[in-house]
Order: sequence, then structure tokens, then C-alpha cells
Amino acid sequence: MRVLVCDRLSIVRHGLSALLAAEEDIEVIDETGSGIDAMVLARRHQPHVVVTGLALDGISGLELVRRLNQEDLDPKPRVVVLSMMENEDTISRVLHAGANGLLVKEVTREQLGSAVRAAADGQTMLAPQVATRLVDWFRRQEAPTETPLQSEVESLTAREREVLTLFARGLSIEDVAAELFIGTTTVRTHVYRLRCKLGLKDRAQLVSFAYRAGLMQEARRLGPGGSDRSPADGPSGRRTAPGADRKSRPPVDGPPRRTPVNGRVANGRPPVDGPARGTSVNRRAMNGRPSHDGSPGSGMVNGRADKTEHSTRAARTRT
Repeated sequence: MRVLVCDRLSIVRHGLSALLAAEEDIEVIDETGSGIDAMVLARRHQPHVVVTGLALDGISGLELVRRLNQEDLDPKPRVVVLSMMENEDTISRVLHAGANGLLVKEVTREQLGSAVRAAADGQTMLAPQVATRLVDWFRRQEAPTETPLQSEVESLTAREREVLTLFARGLSIEDVAAELFIGTTTVRTHVYRLRCKLGLKDRAQLVSFAYRAGLMQEARRLGPGGSDRSPADGPSGRRTAPGADRKSRPPVDGPPRRTPVNGRVANGRPPVDGPARGTSVNRRAMNGRPSHDGSPGSGMVNGRADKTEHSTRAARTRT
């Protein structure tokens, strides 16, 4: 198996060559610290595997990987990258460039030999540290939603989805009731209906369904409560009728509203000075003359009292 070793640091090149030369089935055909020279040597010697670092003269190790993958060589060389860093950005760039193996500075002789052999066989080998990072990244990703469950999710009401999401978050029946401003009996009713609709037996199966159906992903997008309520929704999730909170709103600047005056609407104009309509008032009092009790402007609320006073004065005149 022919191997080409590339790295800008001579001590790294010599160390890698020494480790590989100790393997019976591996032949180190050459070594170089230049990316351009590596391309020339690959065309000349046609190695099975190229072991390279990311730091090279001329072109970078990533560019070398890309160019070797584009070369029409037979056999096409496989590339194993030795990186001094193991962060997620480096791992992503190396794998996207097309490397067939990724090792780190803590590599052992056995790991290096195994990675070269795996690459020559068309397989990929990663350092244990790199594999651990990839597994951790994979576990942080959202679980895929099972398509067959979407029809069952669509059969649920909005309130049932809220209850199911809160249950999956670990809330108790009392906590769900407090979160949604409903009674515990109502929550238990929703849970019973959920189990009947989905054909589930207990709370554990409800939680599993919520995750597999993607309801928890939707809850994370909508917010901590997992609710899609709009600002017009009340605390119980029911939409508030327009104008229901009008009493709590501050007054709006502008012309006065139509105000009822004396049983009629004055169209925003202040009421006319004088007594309200619909009230019987002594005519003499209205003309500014004193009434029978000596007080100006005292009104008689009864038309009969007005006639009685007139008859009494007429009788005194005749006498």
C-alpha cells in the first residue's frame, strides 16, 4: 500500500513516516510540506492513501483534499487528515471537503495504521474524540417526526394539543390546570379524550406520542407555554370578544363622543342652559317673576298646581 505524507512541519512529517514505515503492509513513497508538491507527487506516484495535515505551504490541507478528489487518477487516492484541533468547525470543514479519515494530535501508532488501511479499503475512520463529538451533535438534533402520526395529531383540538404538550413537559394535572386557567376536572377530561382518540394507555405513552409526532418541536418554536394564542386570546385560551376590554382602555384624544342630554343626543355639543325638557315649570317663574312662595325661578312640577294658582288670583281680583 503506497502512502504519501504531507505536513508543513518537518518533525510531524518525519514522525508520521516513521510510524507508517514500521507497518509491514505500508510503503511511504515520499513526504512533502507543500500542497503544490503534493499534487505533483500524487500524479507521479499514484499513492493509495495521502496522509496530510491542515497546514501546508502553497495551498491548505483542505484545498489539497478537494483537488485530489477532483483528479482523474487510478487509483484515486484516499485522504486521511491529521488535525491539531478537534472543534466542531474543523470537523465539519474536513468532512465536507471529502476526507476519508480524521485523526487528532493524540493519535497512536495503531490508530494511524488502522485509519490508513480503512481509507484504502474505501471506508472512513474517525478518532475517538471526533466520533464522540459527532455523537453528541447528533443527539442534540431534533428527533424526526413520524409522518403516519400527523393524521392523528390533526384530529386533536387546540386545547387537547396544549394539554398534551404540557404533559410532555412534565407538568402534573394541577400544574396544567394552573397554566391554562382551567379546573383539574377539565384537565382530566382532556386526558381521557386524548387516550381514547390516540388509543394510548397511560401518561408515558402520551409523552412518547408528543415527541414522536413533533409537538414538542412546535412548542419550542411558539414559546415556553407551547401555545399559539394571539394577543386577543384570554387567559383560558378563548378569544375575547372585540371591545370587551374597552372599560379598561384610557380615553382617546379627540372630539367629545355623542353624549345623551335630556333624553336626546347632543352630537358632542354641551347641553343648552335652562331646565331639562320634559319637566313642567311655572310660566311666571320662567319669565323671571317670583312665584307664589317668593323665590324666583321655583318651578311647579305639576300642571294642576299652575291652574290652581291662576284661579286663586282671579278670585281675589273679583273680591
